[in-house]
Amino acid sequence: MKNHFKYTLLSIFIVCIVMLVAACNSKPNGDGQSGGKDVMTEHLVKANDFILDGDFESSIKEFNLAIEENPKSAKAYYGLGQVYFIQGDLVQAQQSYDKALEINPNFMLAFYGRGTVKSFKGDYKGGILDMDAAIAIKPKFFMANFSKATFKINQNDLDGSIESLTKSIECNPQFESNYYYRGLCYGSKKDYAKSIEDFTTALALNPDRIQSLINRGIYQYTAGLQQQACKDFELAQQKGDTSAHTYIRMYCK
Repeated sequence: MKNHFKYTLLSIFIVCIVMLVAACNSKPNGDGQSGGKDVMTEHLVKANDFILDGDFESSIKEFNLAIEENPKSAKAYYGLGQVYFIQGDLVQAQQSYDKALEINPNFMLAFYGRGTVKSFKGDYKGGILDMDAAIAIKPKFFMANFSKATFKINQNDLDGSIESLTKSIECNPQFESNYYYRGLCYGSKKDYAKSIEDFTTALALNPDRIQSLINRGIYQYTAGLQQQACKDFELAQQKGDTSAHTYIRMYCK
């Protein structure tokens, strides 16, 4: 479950690139100095275009040129943090986010980015503190609540993870992964009724995640609902899941 969380977290993090592109393509709003706003903004726009093209070295160059124009550009340091993270350079990524937050202590996305980096370094406690800071700035920031839940899973804090996932659901009830992972947490706590309910919701939002069928089937069988479990295993097999036949052979004789 921890590895699944990590891959999902990385996918969500990439969404923040789009947020930065939108921010940097907007009109300057005080992030640059009066004499260099236009030039700096051009560098930011180019840098983000390079990110989307996968040319990370050119992106780093443009972000650094933006910083030369304005050493107080929190957006440029944030952008560097994103690129370094994508490249796997966690040290420089965190340093870049640190600098962005030094310049702008209310930079929500920089807290989110730094918290993500800390989690990949194994500092889940530090990651939670940064997600809490992001949530304090924007309480409805569901990605921060979801990420916080992943860190708590890695601390074996199932109750804390369920709490954060529930808050994430309140912020964004259409995000299927909230229900999927909360279902796993409830299942681990042997609360099978709630686990089955969450996997059912997850499947309504994303019928193509076959693992939701498998997990729901497992917890249905454990809860004594053999017939329903076997239907899920059979449907998973029809959808091409290679493990489903094992469950059918074990539980559906």
